[in-house]
Amino acid sequence: MRTLADGTPLVAKSLVDRAAKRHAVQLAPGLFKVLGEDKFGDTYPAYLVHKVGTQWMCSCQGHFYGEARRVCSHIIAAARIAVSVVANATAANATADPPEDLCIPSPQAAQFVQPAIPAKFRAFRPAQWQAVQEVLAAFKDPAIKVVLVDAPVGSGKTMMAETLRRLASPSRRALYICTTKGLQDQIVADFPYAERLKGRANYPTADHPGKFRLKWDALTTADCTAKKEMIPACGDCSSDEPAHEAMHCKWCHPFSACPYNQAKQAALRAQLAVLNTAYFLTECNGPGKFRGWPLVILDEADLLEQELMGHVEARISPKLAEQLSIAPPPKKTIMASWGPWLAEECLPKLEAWRSDLHDQPDEPKIIRQRKQADNLVQRFKGVQQGVDEGLWVYTGYQQGEIAFRPITVSQWAQDLLWQHGQKFVVMSGTLISPKQFAADVGLVEGSWTTVSVPNSFAADRRPVYLWPQGNMAHSQGKEDWPRMARAISQIASHHANENMLVHTVSYEWTRYVTEQLANQWPGRPILTYVSGSERDAVLDRFKAQANGILLAPSMDRGVDLPDDLCRVIVISKVPFPNLGDKQVSARLHSSGGNLWYQVQTVRAVVQMTGRGMRHQGDWCVTYVLDAQFGGNVWRKSQLLFPKYWREAVTNRKPEWA
Repeated sequence: MRTLADGTPLVAKSLVDRAAKRHAVQLAPGLFKVLGEDKFGDTYPAYLVHKVGTQWMCSCQGHFYGEARRVCSHIIAAARIAVSVVANATAANATADPPEDLCIPSPQAAQFVQPAIPAKFRAFRPAQWQAVQEVLAAFKDPAIKVVLVDAPVGSGKTMMAETLRRLASPSRRALYICTTKGLQDQIVADFPYAERLKGRANYPTADHPGKFRLKWDALTTADCTAKKEMIPACGDCSSDEPAHEAMHCKWCHPFSACPYNQAKQAALRAQLAVLNTAYFLTECNGPGKFRGWPLVILDEADLLEQELMGHVEARISPKLAEQLSIAPPPKKTIMASWGPWLAEECLPKLEAWRSDLHDQPDEPKIIRQRKQADNLVQRFKGVQQGVDEGLWVYTGYQQGEIAFRPITVSQWAQDLLWQHGQKFVVMSGTLISPKQFAADVGLVEGSWTTVSVPNSFAADRRPVYLWPQGNMAHSQGKEDWPRMARAISQIASHHANENMLVHTVSYEWTRYVTEQLANQWPGRPILTYVSGSERDAVLDRFKAQANGILLAPSMDRGVDLPDDLCRVIVISKVPFPNLGDKQVSARLHSSGGNLWYQVQTVRAVVQMTGRGMRHQGDWCVTYVLDAQFGGNVWRKSQLLFPKYWREAVTNRKPEWA
């Protein structure tokens, strides 16, 4: 669709003439209501039109046959009365005290009322309101596009985020981006007026909902076969042509009944839309419907580098490599050999496979393979373009696997992420080093600033005992394992009636200590898991226990265990990044690599200790048993730990030991 510089559509005269006869009102900046008209074939009494950045959207585009319209007369009617307005919410609301009512309309739209903020979010703590004020003040500077909010666990990040949507976004609209679907669900539970959108594979098809939960042959909206077909002219569509194109899908009739598309339209119309990071990156760099929102709130920001890495890495599974007869590069460690291998071996076979798939019928298995082939061709072409610049490292050292990862994602981040929003609030409890974080995710110097929220939890309610019992370094072998297991058993004995989370880091060490504790505590629930797929089910069982011990190789984040769900945390092995991973090793030996490596380790430790201390009235004790912590982490990186974490540390032996 052609537009003017401000996004106003350029369309046929017939649509403009029809729009001139419509009645439209502005409800809020970027939000318009257009009354339906029987004489134009409208079937609804009113339509909502949104302008996001330079993109216009109408609710009729989610109706039957409406999905084919790139522009309608509703949008033209709204564009005729649109006024470029930037509401100066900062000046109006950055007061010494929080407003009594955050349900404030925009000054330009008195008839538009925000939904009431839930009761549990109406009382600000002083540190929360101070942080909100600092973010609002930062955005007064036109050079600042990103504000990093360093807010520890329990500081009320979601409340601050929703307040900022209401005060910092000119149109009161925002995207809330988080890493896990579980956190998406939590945000929608907290704010019922929010609209959640997940990836296509999370929705059943309209015609075959019963096939959604099949174990081996599920059918989801990710198997979409949507194609344009010609239909007769109708109602509000463009006007001089006898027919126009509309979408048709094999699994959803009509196409507007598709559950995924309905969820997407609801999110596009929402004041607060909740997406996960992987979906946001894919959508913004594909269809682009969520580009240009006035405010993007990125939660769990410490995982952002990892999410960007996953979006650009290129990997062919052993099974697919065997199927397509793609042999790994003959010289995996020699970068100069990768270019010829990509041009002569890898890409030709991937493109031939893709071409063959596009000639086959639209069946779910074929559709999935087509998408996989399209994605792999795109990613390996990206590797090919960056080979000569030394941007990539070969990581495919598992049997039969072929894989490349970039050494750092900073050079991709602007195009993949930061250009797709007008302003960003980036939140994490473990930024550790804002400057290092900014460098890792490609933020331009001068375009970002930091706001820090203090920890209000009393240090004596969350003590961290540095109690070295053995050296768990890989080079040390298993010599200290028996002593470490005995120490864990001692802790279990002292906390006999309390739930205890033991961070084990490695599956091999997990198996060993599980056997030892099972022998020593035959009547006490000892829980663990041997694969990530079992993780959530085991966690649920642990939460149901009164004195359980959970041995967890991978629960340093995304786990909420307040109060009696967890009173004891044990860090039995320091979570150093794995130097056996070629990308980690290459990053360590690149510019700034030492600081990056220290930050990753400190971040993981702080995340581990935060699983059981979730609110001001909570309490949880932590024991750090690995001698590697004192020598290789605390001594070298002590000042990287947040001040509130350092305040809780004691080198004293536990009183009972």
